[in-house]
Amino acid sequence: MVKEALEYSPDIIVYRAGHNECMEARQFKDWDTIRLFKVGFVHHWKTLALARSVWRQLIVPHRPRVVVKSDRKQTTDWATGRKAWIALEKELVYDQYIVDETIAHSRRNLAEIVELCRARGVKLVLCTEPVNLRYPPTVTAYNSFSSEPHFVDHGKPSESKALKELLVTVSGLLAAKQYDEAIALLEPALDRFNTDRRIAAIHFLYGSAWDGLGKFDKAREEYIKASDSDPFVIRIPSALNDAIRSMADPPNVVVADIEKAFQRSVDDGIPDYRMFYNNCHYLDEKTYEIAAVEIEQTLDRNGLIGPRNIK
Repeated sequence: MVKEALEYSPDIIVYRAGHNECMEARQFKDWDTIRLFKVGFVHHWKTLALARSVWRQLIVPHRPRVVVKSDRKQTTDWATGRKAWIALEKELVYDQYIVDETIAHSRRNLAEIVELCRARGVKLVLCTEPVNLRYPPTVTAYNSFSSEPHFVDHGKPSESKALKELLVTVSGLLAAKQYDEAIALLEPALDRFNTDRRIAAIHFLYGSAWDGLGKFDKAREEYIKASDSDPFVIRIPSALNDAIRSMADPPNVVVADIEKAFQRSVDDGIPDYRMFYNNCHYLDEKTYEIAAVEIEQTLDRNGLIGPRNIK
């Protein structure tokens, strides 16, 4: 796309990758396989299930990964508003190797874009992406609409049971505004589950406890960890935003830090449902304006546009 844009001899290119830059290689390919067969019955064949299990357990045992169970779900098509059934794979495998490679691939793409623009003498503005930090990780259905957290089962049964009990207990403490007690339970759990991708749920609740105490910097730190360790990655990892920032090379390559702009736009510094209607999609025109103003101010600070009235 950037190569095509350069054919029009632009003065400046503003590049925003978006969240799909991070999730398409890991999730959409699994869904496309199901779409290929139109129905999900193939994924229930015992032979294929056995073959996948052997591959995951014997062929690539060195890769840290987690398996999340999922079933056939009803969803609403965002474009048409109609109800539709989708058959997700029975096992969604989070593979840290693939996550790292996705980020590395994105960095290579960014480096190539930088070189392409530099070769043409075109100024480049790279943008970081904000996320809804108070959006619960997909590993748990803990949110304001559920009476108690519903944990997605995977891993050792004994560990799953222990974590379920912890989530229910901590959720009760948070509902009762007993934040210190919740923190006391969660801190040892961070060590106990520190190598388990299910720790995303613990980071989220831990952040919620600090949130309740008004310690927003600590809460934001934990919410970011929850997002980054979510087994089903639906928000841009903070590592990729950091990679975007590292590409800055003024005046030819500048960064519009929209993530930081969103943090500055709210008193507690935690972007949430005030700006997003779900995990990452903007809520309204005011939200879009925050991003647009940050881009415009970045252009102005770096002398890339003439004098203008900037809000």
